[in-house]
Amino acid sequence: MPTFLKNLSHLFFLRRNFFLLLVFCGLAGYSLRHYSQLPGDNARIQIMLAVMTLSIGALVLLFSLFTSLFPLLRLWFKKRVLEEDEVARENVLRVGFAKTEDPGTYIAEVRVAGTGRPWLGFARVRLYFEEVAKPLDLLFNRRYRERNEKGILARRQVDFPHVADYRVHAAILFFEDFFHLFSFPFRETKHLGTFTVPRAAEGEPLDLSTETTEDPVLKVMHQKLSRGELFDYKKYAPGDDVRRIIWKNYARNRELTVRIPDRNYPYVSHINLLVSFYDASRGGADLALKRFLLDVYKEKIRQVVDALTRQNYTVKLMLDQETVRHYQLEEGDMQLFRISAAHWQQQQSPKTFLEEMAPRLKNGSNLLLVSSLCPAELFKNGSGELMNNLNIALYPAMDTLRQNGGKNLLKQLFFVDVPEPLERARKARKARPVVRFLRENDPALRSYFTDKEPQLIVL
Repeated sequence: MPTFLKNLSHLFFLRRNFFLLLVFCGLAGYSLRHYSQLPGDNARIQIMLAVMTLSIGALVLLFSLFTSLFPLLRLWFKKRVLEEDEVARENVLRVGFAKTEDPGTYIAEVRVAGTGRPWLGFARVRLYFEEVAKPLDLLFNRRYRERNEKGILARRQVDFPHVADYRVHAAILFFEDFFHLFSFPFRETKHLGTFTVPRAAEGEPLDLSTETTEDPVLKVMHQKLSRGELFDYKKYAPGDDVRRIIWKNYARNRELTVRIPDRNYPYVSHINLLVSFYDASRGGADLALKRFLLDVYKEKIRQVVDALTRQNYTVKLMLDQETVRHYQLEEGDMQLFRISAAHWQQQQSPKTFLEEMAPRLKNGSNLLLVSSLCPAELFKNGSGELMNNLNIALYPAMDTLRQNGGKNLLKQLFFVDVPEPLERARKARKARPVVRFLRENDPALRSYFTDKEPQLIVL
């Protein structure tokens, strides 16, 4: 459904029971008009039943209208009139996500201050995410009171299957009466949400050694020294070398000063970690197979960052796409957020990405991460001198498909096991061109990088 029609449907507050009530009231009105022209006791009974039906329908309509509209007006009045401060208006509706012990599982909580549920009715909220995620419905089933604030609260456990930024771009509240005649919406644009982080490596950290060396990250490690300048002075003290006395200073202020000897300032070189999410295969980025491979690729990226951080290297993460910073995070968490919010893209190839980042690669060591969704022809057709100062780490997506291969034929025939998500994703008709692309491109990338220097690091 187009976005315009979705937004228009939110404004339609009449429910199915409202039209059923109109049908009953219409039949009662027709019966009243018909039997009012007929004589006899039977006609009077039909008139009385029709009047009772119309009266009950009117009472139900007024009750539903008043009970569902009153909390909506309270919320609107508090949001638009009572709260003059911008921060206070933002806090009228609060959306939060709390982490649990299970990765990918969160507790979604929505608080609405200054209003309540319709009497004998219901209140719910629907959260719309910017990422590929279904809308989340929560029912307000409790009240809360904090200091001088009270309102309604909705809480529910939700599973986020992918590593991504689950950004809430809109929250729509619905106030519904007991008879389900009306469902009045209140739209609130809330740029809140949460992001799921890639899983950390279990057990031993990722080994970044190449085939020609046993020393991890030897290819990306450089110890450098920065020589100090003769710029510092101190007062003369017994024992100082008289040859370092600055006689010009003594002639000016009659105070003996000496130069401080040369000093070296050692520091550890930083690592420029360049990550390419270039995808040249067919099919959209929302394909289930690509979503699965993207999650695994992000886990590999985090393992690389963790492996370098454990060795006290400063990692400068450079992605081939811009990331909008929605959250106030520390540097380490910000790196995880940038990894989580990234996605496959087809606009910027690794060659273009390297040319853009070239001015920032002069200091430190450079490590380029690519996946086997990036075609080998891009590197074979003249990658330029930029590749000379790069170390290459490859995520072979075909290995993921082989490790999570399908069940044997006997199990498939008798439906012993339910197919795994990756197995269902790779067997989809739209995913077949992606699998063929990986089957051909994966060995081509391996053979190309293996013949180059520095040698390939397989993730």
